[in-house]
Amino acid sequence: MNKGLWIAVPAYTGMITCETATALNVELYHAYERNWAYQVQFYQQNPIISYARNYLVRKFLESDYTDMIFVDSDVAFPGGTLCKLADYPVAIVGAAYPYRNDTGEFPIRYIEERTELWADPNTGLIEVAGLPAGCLRITRACIEKLCSSHPELLYADMEGNQTYSLFEFTRESGQFFGEDWAFCNLARKEGFKASSLYGEFGLP
Repeated sequence: MNKGLWIAVPAYTGMITCETATALNVELYHAYERNWAYQVQFYQQNPIISYARNYLVRKFLESDYTDMIFVDSDVAFPGGTLCKLADYPVAIVGAAYPYRNDTGEFPIRYIEERTELWADPNTGLIEVAGLPAGCLRITRACIEKLCSSHPELLYADMEGNQTYSLFEFTRESGQFFGEDWAFCNLARKEGFKASSLYGEFGLP
């Protein structure tokens, strides 16, 4: 089966930055060169990011695309980034980008029991405990597995559609997790690894 990239963009206000729009357009040509299907799906007018992500997951599952890639409406990336993410032989991988400040730090949650960071010698990826969904690729097989393993997460959304709550704000062991880190927790409990790619990514 040839790959199909299904790009999910939560855009509450209905607007995205020029840099994001340009990056999405440029990526189309990189997908075309590989003969990969490429579609961008926006979701707007709902300020609840977890609801928006779950809605977009449902729409992805209704398609026949192989890879879902979340791109936030204010995230920019070099051409070829999304195709590169989709090429990795892992279920979950994201492009790391820094916080909007001068600290140079990244919103990555590292695996606490590991005292050293080592990249996979074959892929160059670093396994992490959690990473943001601003530029995050997930395989269909991973999403379908999580849905089948957690029927208790099924709910009727605001339009009455049956949707899985894979992205939700949670508290666990006295700690708060955003919807993206909570998704990584859920996936890791099912045996999936979350990997991070570092490079020249940024926010305009």
